[in-house]
Amino acid sequence: MISTLDDMRIWAHALSSGELLSEEMRHERFISALPMSEEKTAFYGLGAFNAAGWIGHSGSMPGFQTVVVGLPEAQTTLAFFTNTDVPHDTSTSLARATTEIISPTHVYS
Repeated sequence: MISTLDDMRIWAHALSSGELLSEEMRHERFISALPMSEEKTAFYGLGAFNAAGWIGHSGSMPGFQTVVVGLPEAQTTLAFFTNTDVPHDTSTSLARATTEIISPTHVYS
């Protein structure tokens, strides 16, 4: 997929708000979500995760990482594209550090 940060900001809002889904599908997407960590602070549902209220998706492949999420209750979105060859923790660390500042009660994990 080829996209811009502005495209991802728009998509993050649509994904996190659920505005493109029916009420039934918004309910279903996290009803059987699986924990993504031992601390159970993040859960993966149908094509999206919820990490401390941040809803979205991330991706990692050699040389490239993304985090595209939205915090619906604050009407806030984050989109990170990073070029790196280090493990996927880079994008997670960047998102965590940013949310510690902008949303201390909802720190991305």
